[in-house]
Amino acid sequence: MLEYFSKLNPSEIEKFSKFISSPYHNTNRKAILLFKYLHSKYPEISEDDLNKRSVYRHVYRNQKYNETLCRKMFSDFNLLFDKFLIQLQFDNDKARRRHYLLIGLRRIENQGRYKKTYSEIMRNEKLFLPKDIEYYRDQFNTEMRNLLDYKISTGGKEVMKSLIKVDKFANHYIAFIKMLEFQLIYSQTTEQNRKKLTFTFYKEVIEYVESNIDEIKKFNPSLYLLYITLMFYKNDNDKYILDLEKYYKGNRNKITGVLLNAYLVLYHNFYRVKIHNNDENIVKYKKIIFNFYNKHYAKDPPTKELMYGQYINHVIFFNAVNTGLFFKKLKWVELFINNQKKYLIPAVSKDVYNISKASLCIAQKDYTTALKFASQVSNSVFGYFYISKMIKAIVFYELSDLEGTENCMDNLKQLTKTVKEIREVDLAAIKSFNRRMAFLIKHKKNKDRIGKKEITILKQELESNVNVSSIRDWFYEKLEEINE
Repeated sequence: MLEYFSKLNPSEIEKFSKFISSPYHNTNRKAILLFKYLHSKYPEISEDDLNKRSVYRHVYRNQKYNETLCRKMFSDFNLLFDKFLIQLQFDNDKARRRHYLLIGLRRIENQGRYKKTYSEIMRNEKLFLPKDIEYYRDQFNTEMRNLLDYKISTGGKEVMKSLIKVDKFANHYIAFIKMLEFQLIYSQTTEQNRKKLTFTFYKEVIEYVESNIDEIKKFNPSLYLLYITLMFYKNDNDKYILDLEKYYKGNRNKITGVLLNAYLVLYHNFYRVKIHNNDENIVKYKKIIFNFYNKHYAKDPPTKELMYGQYINHVIFFNAVNTGLFFKKLKWVELFINNQKKYLIPAVSKDVYNISKASLCIAQKDYTTALKFASQVSNSVFGYFYISKMIKAIVFYELSDLEGTENCMDNLKQLTKTVKEIREVDLAAIKSFNRRMAFLIKHKKNKDRIGKKEITILKQELESNVNVSSIRDWFYEKLEEINE
């Protein structure tokens, strides 16, 4: 666990310091010394800093190294680290704290305080708030405990009220977890794989939600957003996008924080799905999504509800670049890459930056610079790696190095055989790229006459299986040259 110490932010480090120094949580003096040692190296803790003999020397000073003592020191600290992480989550979960407070108040038979706390918890039932799985579970547990507590329940009428609430919370809880499951099935699996799943209670859950839709929309926005998402993925109907936009406009002042994040992410994903499915209105949808990127991601700083901590999702970053290239907004793309690269997650920032710059250089016909950036893309993210191979193949073609192009094509072909669990979309992109490139090479070598029908088919294929706009445009241009 020591190597994860640097993953804590400064605020959490301060809380950990108070936690480990508290006699209630810790009486182990050696653990405090180990914490101080790690804190002195924070945030750049190296592997050498974590060498067990180095750590032992700091904690036990001049005492001779003892392997058993060292192992115990690490084990004790790891247990305290675990307890701190649990405490951290507990401190951030107000609902769960109040739930446990009720249990404590009931145990000491403080009925007045119990009733007051219970009423405060139940007040959220009629408020427009983000409510997730934990919320419905906690509400169910709280009401069930209230129902079973004979000291608190006072008669038949109160019991009936409590039973109605238990039933509603249980139904909402089941609806939430089942719709979340169904939504993940539709968004993360192929149609063929879905046939292996049972979709237990699908009909019943949807009927329950739709029969209570007004109450759910009014007081349970998270449940409603999940329902809209599921319906969209299942039916791919614009009606659900329009319903989502209408819901947002009607509750604009109340949809903030995590709810705003959920709305913006859904809005983005809806249009990305439409684009991915090559809908007949693809240009319209790409225009909408470009405006979305321009509004929320191109500004400095980006919309905080769409940030992952202080970072932009790297896939969205590259999608924004691609969408800008689709509309040939090269200046916008260049500014976006250079200004927003600081918000990329450090682990992938270099690869995302390099593949973005290489894609832009292809659009700018700056092939030498494109090669420079493409050559710096590592294989840590498969998608960026194989796109870099495609860009290099294009550059070699432009430089009349057909052998270099064919080597890149062979590398791509080899990737389809060696990479485990390659996505169907990536496999299709690589195969179609190689097929089109082989066509261009054959023509360049032999200068054969090419039928217009064959060129038309190749152009039509460019509307799918091409995940970089500048690569698609390059192929279009080459096919046009042949056509002339």
